[in-house]
Amino acid sequence: MQPPPEAHGPRLISDEDLQRARLDKVTPHNAPITLAGYDPGWPVLFAREAARIRAALGGRSICLARSRLADSN
Repeated sequence: MQPPPEAHGPRLISDEDLQRARLDKVTPHNAPITLAGYDPGWPVLFAREAARIRAALGGRSICLARSRLADSN
């Protein structure tokens, strides 16, 4: 029996699959992405933005989480 595809990493989906799950049109990013070093002020900024998102969503928010790279502070 073969394990599900997710067992070997994230399942890649097509643009068409992604569009079916969205309300707005899927558009490519097509712009540079800048990687920056860790900002020690990030937890405060995240808390502020999380509070704004929770206020906008009311009781519909289940979980807001932040992640970081394993080698960052």
